[in-house]
Amino acid sequence: TYNDNVFLADSGEEDDFITTVSPAVNLEYAPNESFDLTLDWGLNFRYYSDHKKLNDLDLDEIFDIDLKAHARPSSRVYIDATDTFKRVPIDVRRKTAEDNFSTNMTDKNIFTINPYTVLPLTTTLTTTIGYKYNNTWYRGSDGMDSESHSGYVTLNKRFTTKINGEVKYDYLIYRPDTIGVTKDEYQRHQPSVAATYQIRPEFSGNGEVGEAWFDYENLDDVHTPFWNIGTTYKLKMAPDTSLTAKYGTSFHDAATTDGVYKSRRLDLYFESGKEFKISIKPYHSVDKYLNTDRKDVLIGTVVDISRPISERLTLKVNGTGENQKFLPEDEKVSKYSIGPSLDYKVSKDITTGIGYRYSGYKKST
Repeated sequence: TYNDNVFLADSGEEDDFITTVSPAVNLEYAPNESFDLTLDWGLNFRYYSDHKKLNDLDLDEIFDIDLKAHARPSSRVYIDATDTFKRVPIDVRRKTAEDNFSTNMTDKNIFTINPYTVLPLTTTLTTTIGYKYNNTWYRGSDGMDSESHSGYVTLNKRFTTKINGEVKYDYLIYRPDTIGVTKDEYQRHQPSVAATYQIRPEFSGNGEVGEAWFDYENLDDVHTPFWNIGTTYKLKMAPDTSLTAKYGTSFHDAATTDGVYKSRRLDLYFESGKEFKISIKPYHSVDKYLNTDRKDVLIGTVVDISRPISERLTLKVNGTGENQKFLPEDEKVSKYSIGPSLDYKVSKDITTGIGYRYSGYKKST
């Protein structure tokens, strides 16, 4: 890969040739109905021709892991476990670019284990009781390591073949790994009710409404409502075409020391085609931090196109655009990227390709 701005500088750009070697293993193991496991594990050796200090060669830093395991030790008891290790952006306010793995990036590992039981109370009513442990780790001092413990219970009622309802309650204990600092420790109570409705075979909808109580150790408590709604429609007159809309609220613990933020997000999806595929995904999110004077507003679109030119040659185009607004500074950022590529199928087992990506970044206040 040739990169003409390795450090994403506004001026005095430095270029380099980067060679990447990525051996990987994909494992699927399901010896019986009581256990299944999938593992994607790969190494990413990166060699920079000029900037040798950026080389990724240490075995404990260059791998990606996506592990999912599901076990059923008894008829109504289940255990889910996941582990994900990958390189991610540190903060949306820091400059990043597609396919740039050195500037404002860090390694992140998330491990979860989730034992739970599903108990039938009647023929149409079931309850799920579970516990979830989460451990989040970042390489270096930029990210905030943390762990959390969560207990939850859900009552699921099937009213008809088309309508399902749920009553949920989740209790979470969050502990950041900050020596001598306890201000971000909290307990969260989160009750809600939800429903799904299969209106027609091609048309479905779902919704949820609830309240979240954040009880902090050394900060003012926060009580805030949340709700989610979504719908999917598959077009009869156009096979392999679907429209999806989602709007709702979620809570996230920031990688930095800014604490919890409440994200309100609208997502639209348009997907069509089997051979000639097109996907358009506009979105709008507002992230408001609960205990700091910070708000991030993002509006963007992701477009993916794949079209066969011949039996062996396929054209692919990926485009992204995002307008960002950061408050209270009222800083505005425009980011965009476009990446066309050509894939050529040499044989049944070999494909070769060539691609180009242009990324732009503009900031104003």
